[in-house]
Amino acid sequence: MSKIESNKYYEELEFFGEKENLSLTRNNADFIEAVLMIDSRYKDFNSRINKPSVDYVEYLKGESNEKIKLHRYGSSSYWIKRFIEIAKKIKCEKNNSTEISDKLTYEKKKENNNQEINIKLDLKTIINGVVYAIDRENSTHLSAHQSGNTEGRRNVSQKIYKYIIDEQNGMENFIKRLIRKNDFCLIGYITIPESDNENFHYSFATKFCKYVSNAFTSDVEAKKIFEFDKNNGEEDKYYIYDNIIISNIGYYINEYLKEPKIEVKQLKFDKNKYTNEEEIIEQYRKFYDCLEDIRNNTEEKITRNEMDHIIWYSNK
Repeated sequence: MSKIESNKYYEELEFFGEKENLSLTRNNADFIEAVLMIDSRYKDFNSRINKPSVDYVEYLKGESNEKIKLHRYGSSSYWIKRFIEIAKKIKCEKNNSTEISDKLTYEKKKENNNQEINIKLDLKTIINGVVYAIDRENSTHLSAHQSGNTEGRRNVSQKIYKYIIDEQNGMENFIKRLIRKNDFCLIGYITIPESDNENFHYSFATKFCKYVSNAFTSDVEAKKIFEFDKNNGEEDKYYIYDNIIISNIGYYINEYLKEPKIEVKQLKFDKNKYTNEEEIIEQYRKFYDCLEDIRNNTEEKITRNEMDHIIWYSNK
């Protein structure tokens, strides 16, 4: 029995079709959001106080080569919060080398394990933390790389870092691209692998952009510093692409669209079809437009995030 079926409010939910897919209603959306808040498998990912250990930060910085098993990685919410913090500082100080600090404790050292140490976090370390956390929590398999378990993660982290420190791009341009309505350039940029040994990072790119963008647009100070309204920013901008969504979206197309403009097979990401960023952006736009058509044909207004959660969580 699933978490949904075992919930006492299960009978109040609305379904459609023989497979009993969860309908896109306000009641269902509120239910799923409430369940996600208490589901132990996911609530830690959303905790900004789920900090990493000093040992793990040293590993991210490349200062520790010890092959020890660590458990305190820090949640994606923690690392994304740090990214927003350093982004604001870089914008104000106009200095990519700036650092922020946090008080952390050791995980493996036997003495003074509980003693807090003031640790400096630079941009590169924070980007590593964000990428590794999102990949680990969402099983996007960046580590599926022929040359080693962490090479794929490091390559994606380095690619994002290079974009931000590039003089022609920079942090300000990165944030503009991330939040600007109908701009999906970062999806294309992050998806393209850095080497022949890597997979395409399409699913990861959609999740990275969604999570970081949503956290950014929830930060009032960040929106002001990066001129959210002037730059045509949009909240809850992205849809996530993953196997669960693409495996079930056909049911929602048939239920909510009387005259579908596209078939499910046209929404599937096929790495053999794409050779550049523009083609990937065009493919994502097809996927995005289809989900927008579905959402706009619901009787009750729900957000992109809520729609993603309804389809994803009810089919896990």
